[in-house]
Amino acid sequence: ALNIVLNIILIPRLGVMAAAYTTLIGFTVTWVGRSIHVRTMVKLQVNYGKMAVSFVLLMTQAVIFSMALSFKYWTSIGIIAVQILLYLPQLKNLFSAIAKALKKGK
Repeated sequence: ALNIVLNIILIPRLGVMAAAYTTLIGFTVTWVGRSIHVRTMVKLQVNYGKMAVSFVLLMTQAVIFSMALSFKYWTSIGIIAVQILLYLPQLKNLFSAIAKALKKGK
């Protein structure tokens, strides 16, 4: 609902990129709400520093892509690489869990 309302308000003023920004805002509000709700049931550990870095990188990527810059693709590749390095331990755990689940299924 928030996304729709913000789209109605901002798209006429900011154009198509407003849809991307309002979606980001909507997902952020949803994430905060769900995080608060989940904490009532289980202990949730969140690395807010890592999330802040990730958020800044993604916002930087969005801003650079909205401009007509010649280096936007290289910047995007760099940001993706930094994100992978930032979350490498979690990615390793994810791939390990997938491998275990696949072995169990055989």
